Amino acid sequence: MNASLLTLRVSSVRSRGEDGGVIFSGVPVDLAGNVLDEYWAVKASSKLVPDSSHIQKGQLWQVSGKVSNYEYIRDGKSNVERQLNATLMTFCRPAGENLINYLATNPKFTGVGRVKAQKLWASFGESLFDLIKNNETQRLSQVISQAAAETLCNEFQQLDVSAALLFLDRIGVSRCVGSKIIQFYGKESVSKIQENPYRLIAFQSKWALIDQFATGPLGIELDNPKRLISAVEEALYSFFDKKDTAVQRDILKGKLRSLLKQDDLVNKALSLAEGEGDYYKSQDGSVFYPASSYLMERYVVERLNTFLVGASVQGSLLEGDFIGDALAAFERNEGITLNQEQRQAVITCCSNSFSMILGGAGTGKTTVLKAVFAVLQSIHGCVIEQVALAGRAAKRMTESTGLPASTIAAFLRRSDSDFTDNTAVVIDEASMVDLTLMYRLLRKLPDGCRVIMVGDQYQLPPIGPGLIFHLLVRHEFIPKTELLVVRRQEASSGIPAVSMSIRNHLIPDFFPYNGLGGGVSFIQVNDQSINDKVIEVYEELGGNGEDFDHVQIISATRKDVGGVNTLNMLMHERYRDDDEFLTYTHEEFGQVRFQLDTQSSISFRKNDLVIQTKNDYEKDVMNGTLGKITHLSNQEGSSVATVNFEGKTVSLTESDLDGLDLAYAITVHKAQGSQFKRVVVPVRRSFNLDQTMLYTAITRGVEQVVLIGDFHAASKAISSLSHAFRRNTGLEVFLSVIEK
Repeated sequence: MNASLLTLRVSSVRSRGEDGGVIFSGVPVDLAGNVLDEYWAVKASSKLVPDSSHIQKGQLWQVSGKVSNYEYIRDGKSNVERQLNATLMTFCRPAGENLINYLATNPKFTGVGRVKAQKLWASFGESLFDLIKNNETQRLSQVISQAAAETLCNEFQQLDVSAALLFLDRIGVSRCVGSKIIQFYGKESVSKIQENPYRLIAFQSKWALIDQFATGPLGIELDNPKRLISAVEEALYSFFDKKDTAVQRDILKGKLRSLLKQDDLVNKALSLAEGEGDYYKSQDGSVFYPASSYLMERYVVERLNTFLVGASVQGSLLEGDFIGDALAAFERNEGITLNQEQRQAVITCCSNSFSMILGGAGTGKTTVLKAVFAVLQSIHGCVIEQVALAGRAAKRMTESTGLPASTIAAFLRRSDSDFTDNTAVVIDEASMVDLTLMYRLLRKLPDGCRVIMVGDQYQLPPIGPGLIFHLLVRHEFIPKTELLVVRRQEASSGIPAVSMSIRNHLIPDFFPYNGLGGGVSFIQVNDQSINDKVIEVYEELGGNGEDFDHVQIISATRKDVGGVNTLNMLMHERYRDDDEFLTYTHEEFGQVRFQLDTQSSISFRKNDLVIQTKNDYEKDVMNGTLGKITHLSNQEGSSVATVNFEGKTVSLTESDLDGLDLAYAITVHKAQGSQFKRVVVPVRRSFNLDQTMLYTAITRGVEQVVLIGDFHAASKAISSLSHAFRRNTGLEVFLSVIEK
């Protein structure tokens, strides 16, 4: 049932999503501020409320949406409340009795209770808004204290912000984007946008909505240079959103035609774009860049060139038998003998300021790194810094090499003075590092240090824009060594042979599936059968929803059949149906269940398999760490659950639960850098499915991998160019200068 438009005063905010979305309680009020009914619970998605901090106690919002009944538990009893799933929300500026209520109930307005709020309205009436807006604390202090008047004026700045957000809402600008605009332009936000609505393009608003507003109510002509240049900016940033950092002229022209519709306008826009703009760059009129990616890519290549020029200097310091002697000492101490590839990798890394180590699982990259560290510390006393994108990968580096490692984010927060010319920085899982991160890393480092990128060029490209690792591999002038020899125990599984075929765009010879065994198998089923077959095979291989020891499901997608969300919901219901719900004490409703997000009705239960989705340095639990809820504690003021994270017991409070998700199935991106005894991979046609996705998923398995689904979709993905190399970048243009 759909509710008519309600005006609600926010009485409490129950839950705020980290990435948007909010659940709050509110009471309906009329224009005079009279309460009309009992409270409602409002559930708003992140799409509707991208920034949950905008919802505050005491505010007025007009809301409309679908009404349903929500069951919750209080004092051991089941209760039902009305919940409105909002489809429309509009902020209302309070007046009259509503303003009195707002001032009296908002805890931010210290020194203003109901009596003083009523006095303010009685003394100044409608002019109260102007007094506050003009910061006339002297006049306000006739009724309230000077300190309270100053607080009132400062806090009411937020109402001006909300009014600007409301204006932007009406022209189709999201709250998240609106907040960025206001942060940039401040009080001039509305006037700046009215003067040139195309300024919104820089904040990633939708061009079609802006253009409709500009050419309609504001009367801007179709051939106005502001409009034409904004179309160029919109086109470039739309490509940037698809991970492209540069665009060829013909491709840009096609996009402009879809925006401007008329060829003469497209040609005028291109002519204008050949000049220098604030938000874009042009190179000879043949390649166009968003200004940010142009500057970052150029800087990355300039720094690389600095490292490469310095390579001969570093190499001269290591002439003679220094490396050989240090390597021999390492082998004696470790009781091992490096193969020829590994020895060459050590020599390359120790002789150059910038180098790369390439190789898949089981080729001995960790052993090479330990040898590199031993040589550099032996000869120069180098300070070793290990970094990785994900917290779990950084933790694994520490465990495997015996030296400290951190996430790239933590590394970037450190002082520049921490790093000297005698520093060697190792970037693990480097194929996942995007342009922005590489730019920030290189800006952090002094010219004289060493950089070693380690990874597998056949794994997934970065989630963010650009392409670094995959492109550098292609250039002969970049010092690098590829490790191809797989250790005997890994080779015997048959997984390396299949992954090698996929690397070469060849359809592999899959093993027949006969239940628990080894190798890589493919079970052909239609999309409608994928979910059931995945769970069936999961159980045949030893999976029981109790641990990660036997088998892990890894998927390329989140939604629909075979997706992580769908499989997690099905398996949660299958294995946890009789287990106790995880609840916490809510200030308004007592014991309530914790919902995974504002869009889902799934609640955690005891014994659920979970994954940490963000780094928690205080508890030392990193993004990507797998765990199991082992204990529930629903007493007020204490932790609500205990989770066993890979052997480490951690107590979590209600606020910590936002960093958890179910993990019966996880994405390939979350699995990258980890390995499991057996792996089950749902396969269906999707945009995400490509060669690198399948290769990465298969190489997560140690003994056995079973792919289930659409064999034709898998074959097409293996045979086709991976998404990574479909990205248009300017890096190649800049690298070609060095190569010459």
